Amino acid sequence: MQWWQAVTIGLVQGLTEFLPVSSSGHLAISYRLLGLAQEPVSLSVALHLFTILAVFVYFWSIIRRLKLKYWVIILIASVPAAFVGVFFRMQIQPIFSNLLIVGALFSITALANIVATHFLQMRKMTEKTNYWSKPTIKQAVIIGLAQSLAVLPGVSRSAMTITTGLVSGGDRRAVFNFSFLLSIPVIIGAFVVELFSLENGLLAEFTPSWIFAGIVAFASGLLSLKILAWSLKKASLAWFGMYTLLLSGVVIWSELF
Repeated sequence: MQWWQAVTIGLVQGLTEFLPVSSSGHLAISYRLLGLAQEPVSLSVALHLFTILAVFVYFWSIIRRLKLKYWVIILIASVPAAFVGVFFRMQIQPIFSNLLIVGALFSITALANIVATHFLQMRKMTEKTNYWSKPTIKQAVIIGLAQSLAVLPGVSRSAMTITTGLVSGGDRRAVFNFSFLLSIPVIIGAFVVELFSLENGLLAEFTPSWIFAGIVAFASGLLSLKILAWSLKKASLAWFGMYTLLLSGVVIWSELF
């Protein structure tokens, strides 16, 4: 892999990891466009390290004040995604190279963004204020189940968790925070699994371009978090919905014709 290909992958990962557009789907498309069979595991490890660092930096003021009870809720909500990732990983892996399926799955992300926008707009028109600021265990598990669908390339983790959180009655800001605090165990889990899957260790496959790719992923990840926070404040994820719906159609059309 050339250095510019690694940096491109880092940029795609950083921008799409947190925006509700599916990073896995965009990476699958990027590999095809860049002529890559697959992403080197060592690069994936590096990018996951930098993206989780972006989450810690952005949410540090919240993370350092979290009590043990809240972390327990986050871990419980992470179980469905961990279960699917561990026991169905081999069945899901081939989907990444099948862009026809990836294209179809983008439509789920588009629908989630449209539903989220509907709930956000409805809230602007009502005076109801008793939205939850912290989810109950039941609400957290439901959001975690939605997150587990995002192991499929084309299905956005943030779109699924934010939409489910809004539908379950969460406050806009609280849903945003919980969605990305919930990403911490998932990204760390992916980092650990990939780290241990390296046959010769990380340093054996490491190249300096991985660092540049990681820095790009970190910076673009912080930018994408700010963009999403702004979009939620403006009560609209419609642009992401239209984008992923259009992308779904383009990918399906390109694969069929």
